[in-house]
Amino acid sequence: MKKKFTDYTKLFMLIPAALVLAALILNLAGHGLNLGIDFTGGSLLEYAVGEEFNTEDVVDILRRHGYTDAQVAKAASGDDGTGAMTNLQIRLSLTDLSDDMKKLVKQAAEAEGLTDETITNLTAAYVSENELDSSYSGGYLFSWKKLADSDKLQDAVKDALDENRIPYTVVKAEELDNDAENPETRVIVVLNDQSSAVRSVLEAEMSSRYPNFTYVSIEHAGAVSSADLVRNALLSLAIALALMLVYIGFRFDLYSGVAALFGLVHDVLMMLAFMTFFHSLYQVSSSFIAAILTIVGYSINNTIIIFDRIRETKKRVGMSVPNKEIVENSVRASLSRTINTTLTTLFTLVALYVLGVASIREFTFPLIVGMLAGSYSSNLLNGPVWASLMDKAEAREKQKAKA
Repeated sequence: MKKKFTDYTKLFMLIPAALVLAALILNLAGHGLNLGIDFTGGSLLEYAVGEEFNTEDVVDILRRHGYTDAQVAKAASGDDGTGAMTNLQIRLSLTDLSDDMKKLVKQAAEAEGLTDETITNLTAAYVSENELDSSYSGGYLFSWKKLADSDKLQDAVKDALDENRIPYTVVKAEELDNDAENPETRVIVVLNDQSSAVRSVLEAEMSSRYPNFTYVSIEHAGAVSSADLVRNALLSLAIALALMLVYIGFRFDLYSGVAALFGLVHDVLMMLAFMTFFHSLYQVSSSFIAAILTIVGYSINNTIIIFDRIRETKKRVGMSVPNKEIVENSVRASLSRTINTTLTTLFTLVALYVLGVASIREFTFPLIVGMLAGSYSSNLLNGPVWASLMDKAEAREKQKAKA
């Protein structure tokens, strides 16, 4: 008897399960996802070197000065239009000392008779909206509804931070007494990451080796904005999955929605797993979130095509044909279209990956993995899951009818 692909459903389930388990083991062993500064907080420094250079030279300089966690990579220069990898990018992690800093500021304020403070995270949007100095972005604003000696408070906060070796770039205290009915004392604190010290060290040594070594830019991501990004990313993914579950359930049936959701979760887990396997090559940044949401939308399209065929067949044959066989025939009928669609998109992505710069590769790699995972789940997993759920539902209906 000729074997059908639905006969191997357990094997098709076992393969991704094994990959996810391997990724979990790597995470537990300390070789998990390589989170970028978008998630961890920190700084991204970029320099134009102007010629080919060895990243190991940069790594040696940083290590000699104690910066062992810095991540060094080449980047394409945007000036000459050739895409030559003559720019240097350095990612610096941010040690989160905000909790310790908050305690010290509170203690210094209490000594001045200030209690019941309000703490505001100075996001870039807040700084811009309230017309504050741009250097305050990523810092914290402490405010009290009471006047105090701002100079004395500022010195006390600085002394406390210095004594506890918490680096900062800004400590500014001021009294706001323009409105006698609403007095206010506030302190702004911006913690310092490693970027300033790294710049001075690197520029001193690299300039002697590369005469065209030039500072280009620096990007900061505070621990607060990083936490917001993680929360918003998870919320966006949850909303997308929920809406797709409702849509598929409404257009087809509840079991189709559950099966489609199962496939989408599979696709996301596969993307996370392969980013774990290749953590030394690719960082998880905000572009990875965009890639996940893109794949969720792409994968559901393939699933809808197959479920359309399943629905048409189910209406025609009813319960006279096993659900497993309906899935088998529907997938086979849609297979050529699914393969052609996937291949044409993959060709474009592979071309982008091969010809693109590092930042493009960080985006296209998870897209390629997600597209393959989506095709896998749409054709080999979602249908059998639907058939299994439908078999159980029909069995329950038969039992009720007999009763």
